[in-house]
Amino acid sequence: MEASNDRFRPDTPITRYETLDALARLYIIAPTATKLPFGDVSEAQADTVALFYGAGLIQGYPDNTFGGTKGLTRAELATMLNQMDIPVSRSGKAQSFADLENHWAKDTIEKLSAMNLVKGYEDGTFRPDDLITRAEFATLLNRIVQNSNATSSKKLTDVGADYWARQEILKAVMD
Repeated sequence: MEASNDRFRPDTPITRYETLDALARLYIIAPTATKLPFGDVSEAQADTVALFYGAGLIQGYPDNTFGGTKGLTRAELATMLNQMDIPVSRSGKAQSFADLENHWAKDTIEKLSAMNLVKGYEDGTFRPDDLITRAEFATLLNRIVQNSNATSSKKLTDVGADYWARQEILKAVMD
């Protein structure tokens, strides 16, 4: 993940573009000749969006937009990751979340929970319709790749020493 001007913006929702950029660095996705149906994709992002769209990993909105600068919900990200078939050797019992009973992504979230990739909050909720923050996404990426590497030497002015995800962010940030 990238930080600009020594700022990471950990509590800011990660955008759909940023999510695809980070995932494109981690996974090899076979390119397909795909014409994007979205009228709002920037030229700079068109190849990455087409890669994920062509692989059937993302979809847009009913009005034929992609919304690349918008955030995505925790449930939307879980669905995308589930479709990516992430090779994880860890498995266990799915955590039970109080707010998933009738949610459309319940099975997907529970599957990723059993793989120890996604976690909920201390109050026993998952908050599937909340936008995922950059800090949460960095933490998730480290779980996926089982990143235990040394942390970045980059100085981030908006990630204090006592910030809950400081170490995870420093592992995920590219120098």
